[in-house]
Amino acid sequence: MGNCHARINKLYNSLGNDEDPDSDWKKQTEAAKHNEVYKLVNFTNGGKLIEEYNTRGKNGFKDFIKNLLPLYVTGDGDGIITDKKEFAQFLHDPTGENKLTEKQLLELFETEVDSYIENEFDDRGHETCWSLFKRGGVGETALHLCYLNNTHVHKDIATCMLELCPKLVLDIYEGKEYYGESCLHIAIVNNDLQAVKQLVGKYNARLDQKASGRFFLPEDQQKEIRDSSDDYFGYAYYGEYPLSFAACMGNEDIYDYLIEMSLKRPHLGQVDPNAQDRFGNTILHMLVIHDKPTMYAHVLKHDVMPADPEKRNKGELTPLALACKLGRNKMFNFLMEIGSTVFWSYGNVQCNAYSLQAVDSIGRNGNTDWYSALMLIVDGNSDNHLTMLSTGVIYKLLEAKWKTFARRYLFIHLIVALIHLLLLSICVYTRPAGNLVGDTDPTSILRYCCEILVCFIAISNFIFEIKEIKVIGVRRFLSNLSGVPAKTTHLLSCILILCCIPLRIAGARYAEDILFITAVATAWPHLLFFFRGLRSTNLGPFITMIYKMITNDLLRFGIIYCIFLLTFSPSLYYLYKDVDADTSESNVRAFDTPYGTVMSLFHMSFGEYPKDEISQSRIPVLSVIIFVIYCVLTPTLLLSMLIAMMSNTFQSIKENSKREWLKQWAMIILVLERSLSKANLISLQKKYANAIAKKKYVSRKFGTASKDNTVPVNENGCKKQLQEETCLGLILVKNRTTTRAEARRQAKANWKFVGRNTRKQLIQQKQSGPKSTDSSATTSSSIYDVFTTMKTKNMFPTET
Repeated sequence: MGNCHARINKLYNSLGNDEDPDSDWKKQTEAAKHNEVYKLVNFTNGGKLIEEYNTRGKNGFKDFIKNLLPLYVTGDGDGIITDKKEFAQFLHDPTGENKLTEKQLLELFETEVDSYIENEFDDRGHETCWSLFKRGGVGETALHLCYLNNTHVHKDIATCMLELCPKLVLDIYEGKEYYGESCLHIAIVNNDLQAVKQLVGKYNARLDQKASGRFFLPEDQQKEIRDSSDDYFGYAYYGEYPLSFAACMGNEDIYDYLIEMSLKRPHLGQVDPNAQDRFGNTILHMLVIHDKPTMYAHVLKHDVMPADPEKRNKGELTPLALACKLGRNKMFNFLMEIGSTVFWSYGNVQCNAYSLQAVDSIGRNGNTDWYSALMLIVDGNSDNHLTMLSTGVIYKLLEAKWKTFARRYLFIHLIVALIHLLLLSICVYTRPAGNLVGDTDPTSILRYCCEILVCFIAISNFIFEIKEIKVIGVRRFLSNLSGVPAKTTHLLSCILILCCIPLRIAGARYAEDILFITAVATAWPHLLFFFRGLRSTNLGPFITMIYKMITNDLLRFGIIYCIFLLTFSPSLYYLYKDVDADTSESNVRAFDTPYGTVMSLFHMSFGEYPKDEISQSRIPVLSVIIFVIYCVLTPTLLLSMLIAMMSNTFQSIKENSKREWLKQWAMIILVLERSLSKANLISLQKKYANAIAKKKYVSRKFGTASKDNTVPVNENGCKKQLQEETCLGLILVKNRTTTRAEARRQAKANWKFVGRNTRKQLIQQKQSGPKSTDSSATTSSSIYDVFTTMKTKNMFPTET
């Protein structure tokens, strides 16, 4: 019953769609009054089938269901083929009474059916046994409802129906909400291994049937279906395939059984752990989304069909990169450890090699890998992303980059920036009030030389930025600038300086002065970029606080403050409009123009009040009241709120000052990295990384079982092979410590491994016949083999 309630709750809580998200749930509710399927089986453990089963008993019920099924099945129980026209007719009218023409049906299919569901309909269609026009409100059959309720009575009823009509196992939900879901999917979600064995082993359920309805999508895909998602969060997003459902449920027994049956009975459909759903996610991607590290290890190192950890989804993300994007810190560390190679260990000290493939921002051929783990973690905004930066392989990688090249190049860029600012300052202090061209005195010659050098540096910076835009694109370039404000102001300063050149030639002195003054004001903040990378001065966290306060606190304050200015300025302007200036002892009027009124109110926010002019308005009493209200709201209330917000920002950043600085430090390293050529990056990467052998398990199928005993081979001809390839990696020496809780979890996993593998070996010995009359010796030999395997796999951790 839990599965039923989950469906109803999900439909009820899905909001924000163009189509009513509760429409299918309403269909079920409305159809329950008159639909024959819900009269047979409903969601409250009732229905005609339940009543007859309780009355007649199991044997008598078989006679009853034998006479009932012909009223609902088609083709004498052998099923028929449902094509696009039949499906469109069902969507138009589930009763099948209002017939449409063939042309209308095809047009309806193209306009109403989701493109992905449309791809499921090939020219042959798919088999259906239960009549399409005698189904429930969302396209289900009575058999589906039995497995949804999942009680002993419902299971017995389902068994009776399948014994009389085995083809019912091929029926799927035909409605758009749950399209493609079969009884096998429901049994897997219920973690019912016996039901799975019955459906697959006895009645030949399809192993490659995809559940692709809207119910099985991530939540951010409910309104508009795209090729990628933001976080892939969904109440029932399990990857469409039955094998993926089993993995997401964390049921290793069902997972192994589906693979075993796929090899024994290929006609049921081939299962593949690397099969991709509509978003390109494989089973390993789904396990990262659902945060199941234990099942991930089982799927990755499966004895028969190991999964490929380098497969990318449509968002160009590997499972490792997806863990980084979602901020799965523990999952990321687990993936790094499970993919590492142990070089040596001595007591609690261990040397591991970690592959940098899909981890380092420097990809193959020196290109920037925008979907690498490092790039995704730096771009993340959650606390988990900050934690991932401060520990483990990512921190060591950043430290290696810093020591190898970033520290040196940052110092060089700082020297160039200081020279640029020095030359720009000389240009400012030697700039005459008169003509800018023509003088030949030593000061003017010095100014000419400095101006030429400043323009040369600005042109060099501008050309470099254009090259970067060609490499990464305009959108990503603008995204990078938003993360480095100091670099943005420096680029703006260079552009303004270059714009001064044509104005100098045209003799537009006034326009040139405006651009030049703005360029100088936006040039000096470039030094903040370099101070963010200095750990010893503690300026990094302080500069981060300034950025946070400007983008968050001051922005919100500015919006509210402008509303208050626009509220009071028209009233005060009208109160002082056309008032004779001679009545004032001072001829300076603060409110005689709209601009002057706004500026006067701005000055009043900081304590400067025009006391002499308050009583000289049209209505002095009213002007005094407005002044008092404004002074209470703006200088007192709003400024106090601004100080409070800034204090809160200061405290929040101060607590995470080190981690916040690490993010800024990482961004500086990546910015410096993109300023280098591809050949230079490749040579630098080889300095902090080492060539290591990366192990990868692959499965190959053969017509007959291989006789090669060097690799695992199963009886169905599927051979697990270990491949090695050379790649760059980071070698780290660390302390290997295990807490008591981790030791207990590892011990539990080890004993589960013992029990599962011992059971398999005993079954194989039983099938091949007893080799010895001494059963205890056989059992001891099996357990000895398992413990030998555990020892070779280093499955005995030392508790520290």
